Amino acid sequence: MDTGNLIPFFPQGAGPILPTTALIFVSFLGFVKIAAVAEEIRDPERNLPRALIGSVALVTGLYVVILLVIAGTLSQGAIAEVRDPLATAARSFFGEAGVVVIVFAGLLATLSSANASILAASRINLAMARDRLVPGCSLRSIPV
Repeated sequence: MDTGNLIPFFPQGAGPILPTTALIFVSFLGFVKIAAVAEEIRDPERNLPRALIGSVALVTGLYVVILLVIAGTLSQGAIAEVRDPLATAARSFFGEAGVVVIVFAGLLATLSSANASILAASRINLAMARDRLVPGCSLRSIPV
């Protein structure tokens, strides 16, 4: 890793920061799914805030570390030109095995996200029906 790649830290100014932040913000919206399954959590008053804050802090830390490693490994020009900067950085540290690990981790993250979406969607629909927010739905029609 070459720390010289980090200088200047904003080679194109602060302008590209806002759209990049907006893109990453969308990925943080998935944390709302934790609250959707609050009924399944033991002691939600204590554990729900811990889960939300802890998971956001962990993912934010991972984003920062990964971006610093990529920026320190590749030049700004290389980051702009390569199609897969994370895999390219992994390849420079661990060879092809690093790329395989990154791809496998990405697949696991995608499957985990899909699983969380399915679980949260079912809980949201149940809560809406229970609160009679769905027209023509009664609790008698919902098996509990």
